[in-house]
Amino acid sequence: MAPFNLQHSTVVAKASCSQQLRHQNAKEMKKIKSSMRKLQAEMREISEDQKSIREGQKQIRKKFESIESECQKLHEETKLITQQSAISRDRLTLMFQILKARQNNDFPTATALTQALRLLKEERQNNLIKQEILRLNHGRNRE
Repeated sequence: MAPFNLQHSTVVAKASCSQQLRHQNAKEMKKIKSSMRKLQAEMREISEDQKSIREGQKQIRKKFESIESECQKLHEETKLITQQSAISRDRLTLMFQILKARQNNDFPTATALTQALRLLKEERQNNLIKQEILRLNHGRNRE
């Protein structure tokens, strides 16, 4: 049997320890790399989710702006209809008064009311022209 060599035994033990450490370090590095890959995959997924959210927000913003624009148009149309209704009511009132004056043979009153009706018609036409000019100018200002 060979004599016991302490130095040889120490070298073998150190080599064995070194191999175990390298093996442990390799395992740990594999775990770390695996964790890094998982994190990177999660980060890509999160990034895609964020892009999707931003796109959704952009679409919602466009829809909201469209709805807001439509609401503004409806408000303007409602205002115009209300004005037209008031004008029609005034014209009908004058026409009824003209008929009543003619039935009562009150021709001077009928003539004055007819003149008022003509003035109302001219005023309405002037207002329509002004509104159209304002609408056209407003459209240019938006561009």
